[in-house]
Amino acid sequence: MGNTTDLKLSNIEGDEELTEEQKLKYVNVDGGKRCPFCGSLGVTCLYEKGQFVGDKDQGGLHLEIPSECPTCKKEWIDCFTLTDVREAPDHTEGD
Repeated sequence: MGNTTDLKLSNIEGDEELTEEQKLKYVNVDGGKRCPFCGSLGVTCLYEKGQFVGDKDQGGLHLEIPSECPTCKKEWIDCFTLTDVREAPDHTEGD
């Protein structure tokens, strides 16, 4: 899915600020699969709590999805921005 290129993090808990280095590692190295705080692979994305935020008329609309780590109990928000759309390939019966 080519629509998840802009990921930003913010700590919901508020007791520990994510550094730019942690954010870049989470987005570019770990691909959102490891906790940006403790590095655990047990990250849970709460997709059902996702919501669109911003102003679509000004091009600032993005999707925010809360995530949490059961290992260190930290929470953060992944932000997704739609960057492209492609036509789906034709699917014919028997493929």
